[in-house]
Amino acid sequence: MQDLFRTRLQGEFFDGKTAKAHQVSLRFEPESLHMLHQESGHRYYKSDLAIEDLGEDTVRIDLLNQDGQFLIVRHSILVKQLQELGYLGTYKAKGKRAWLMFLGLSSASLIALLLFYQALTPLSYWTATQVPFEIEQQIFDDFVMRAIEDSYCEDPEALKSLETLKNRLLLAGSDRTWQQQIKVSIVNWDMVNAFALPGGRIVVTKGLLDSPKEQVAGVMAHEIGHLKKRHVLGEYIRGTALSGTLSILIGDYTGGLVIDPTMISNLVQNKFSREAEAEADHVALSLLDESGFDHRPMAQFFRSLEDEMGGEEAWYDKVLKFISTHPSHQERIAYIDSYQRQHPVDASVWDFHWQAFDESSCSD
Repeated sequence: MQDLFRTRLQGEFFDGKTAKAHQVSLRFEPESLHMLHQESGHRYYKSDLAIEDLGEDTVRIDLLNQDGQFLIVRHSILVKQLQELGYLGTYKAKGKRAWLMFLGLSSASLIALLLFYQALTPLSYWTATQVPFEIEQQIFDDFVMRAIEDSYCEDPEALKSLETLKNRLLLAGSDRTWQQQIKVSIVNWDMVNAFALPGGRIVVTKGLLDSPKEQVAGVMAHEIGHLKKRHVLGEYIRGTALSGTLSILIGDYTGGLVIDPTMISNLVQNKFSREAEAEADHVALSLLDESGFDHRPMAQFFRSLEDEMGGEEAWYDKVLKFISTHPSHQERIAYIDSYQRQHPVDASVWDFHWQAFDESSCSD
């Protein structure tokens, strides 16, 4: 051990400002390190040092609280003797504390992000209910029409029938204001569906017009439910807030500040929460009930989607159901069937004229 104390070592000193290495003379003492640099001496106590074994008889000595200054020293017996003196042990303890602190901060950040994500959906949906619908229309109506203009189908008779269907559903619920605010469009898409977009527009696909016509009323009523409950704007707010938060975390401060077309794409895919879908289904069944439409075609619509996905629910679907934010088709079919048993409807109360859909140029 005396060999180390008597030995004057040569090392390289880095001042933390440039990459240039300065040659220095070093001497270890039991509780400190003495450095001679440019004819001036500096003493650093063991607590001021963080020493790391770099391998190949080389150590790095960080001078704590010295703005990034450090030393590189190479000596054949230096590492072993520093270990015996406890210098390297001190460094490892500091590293362990830093690692534990990093894990703690990372865990706290992850928990905070998860809590934020869980609270984001209800907060976004509540915020949507505070925005006047007229403001939503002013912001989104032109943008939404531009988003679908390439696939837009102009069929006056089919559009008139859809408007009549929409008004009949809303009239049953005494929603005359919504009759004027909700608009209907048709797009030349083969997918069998309809979707609600920000600004109060329901878009019906060509594929839905080609499907059994009695199912159109149930799908339309469901999308009306999303608009009345302000789910569409709520989902857009949620997506924008999530996108903006992620953009800030990765350093892109512009990502959440514009109307994002990908948000419209997500809404087309009906990515609503389990609670929102259940609410929309309940509104739809109430509107169908009050309008004199049969509920069963709405259940049949989901059965046809279930058949396209393979029919019988697999074991992994049952597992995923518990963690999914979206209700399964089977859950929704069961709910509609239960509602039908409790609220039987005579479908002859109102016989809707479906001929315009059969003759629509959009479904050619």
